Amino acid sequence: MLAHLADVVCTLARARELAGRLAMNADLDAVTTTWRALIEHDRTIGRAYLHQLVSKVVVYENEIVIEPRSASVGVVRSPNENAPLG
Repeated sequence: MLAHLADVVCTLARARELAGRLAMNADLDAVTTTWRALIEHDRTIGRAYLHQLVSKVVVYENEIVIEPRSASVGVVRSPNENAPLG
């Protein structure tokens, strides 16, 4: 499942969009390769990363449809998410 999700979200188009948005000059192949490695090889990182990258997953009898978030959409966080413990 993580490999399929990585196929959808780790594209050169997304890397290009992010690089343009951040005004950075990056090796886009390296960016997508690193994305895939993070998502596919560490389940915790993969799940957390995909929560940020995937808008919706719909499972049908014969297919899975994955809708990636736009790279230009910001991440909405809970106000207390980064509060210190204790």
